[in-house]
Amino acid sequence: MKNTQNKKIDPRTVEQVVLLRKNYQKIPYIVKKTGLTLYYVKKILRTKLGNSYYDYRWDGKRSYTPEFHKKIVDLRKQFLTLQEITDRVGISENALISILEIELGEDYKKYCNRGITYQEKVKKSLKINAFSFAELYDQVTVKTPFHKYQELKEEAIYFMNELMKKIRKGTHLRNELKVNPFALYLFLKSRYCIFTTGQYLILIGLSKREFFKGIKAILPYYPQYQTRNRKKIVSNSITAVEEYLNIDSAFLTTAFKLLDKWWDTISNSTEDVITGVICILSVIKLNIKSPSYTTICRLIGIRLGSVYNNLKRRFGIVDIHNATQINKIL
Repeated sequence: MKNTQNKKIDPRTVEQVVLLRKNYQKIPYIVKKTGLTLYYVKKILRTKLGNSYYDYRWDGKRSYTPEFHKKIVDLRKQFLTLQEITDRVGISENALISILEIELGEDYKKYCNRGITYQEKVKKSLKINAFSFAELYDQVTVKTPFHKYQELKEEAIYFMNELMKKIRKGTHLRNELKVNPFALYLFLKSRYCIFTTGQYLILIGLSKREFFKGIKAILPYYPQYQTRNRKKIVSNSITAVEEYLNIDSAFLTTAFKLLDKWWDTISNSTEDVITGVICILSVIKLNIKSPSYTTICRLIGIRLGSVYNNLKRRFGIVDIHNATQINKIL
């Protein structure tokens, strides 16, 4: 006979179970996703759903709501990969593909090919060399998460004009169109706007190599950037990750505590790598199963290997999946 003694289950896990079921996920999938036993999954659902317990059963024919379909299509049209979408909405990849095939029809291949590559995202990005700085600012700030900074346009244009005055004539940087994407990035970061480098790169369509080469060329003309509050920029990048991926509500609190505690240990890494390290440590500490480490790093604009190397070198963490060891260190 089963042991029916009450077990203390994290409220966040309870919410995840209910959300997955309301998305018509099969119970075995919920068991696998949450790590709970079949007994506890059913118990949670009966308690939380009450009389509507049977309303969310998967019958092989039931479809998701139109609003849910629209959300998935909108995400795909932002060129998120299948993995990124499944992490955000909590459905299986097969179910996701079925919805996209139905909703996109003839455009399915245009948006859905089991993981759009970085190069394909770049093709869909802004044609940055076709815009003046003011036009580029408008194009960027109509997109999420940059839309919150449309009111900074006049300040940004002044920043660009002052920067161009410092660049001597006769250099390739005197061409404003070549400077625009790098100047805009430095402006937004120096004003502590909340976004990640990965989000910006995808939007403007530059590779990391091209981007950082351009930033390096511009920095001598903007020495003030060297005195920026790097910790605040990392905090904002962490916030951008949480907002975009809709991670557990405790994520930010945990991440900021870890950032304060370990800043001296990791502060000589790049801001993007620090962001990745803190985000990965936070999801491990909170036992968050989704989003995946790869999804988080892709959003930040770094390789997962960079995080692994930092965890090993600075924390002595060899096995990223050994949560017990990591929690002892933290």
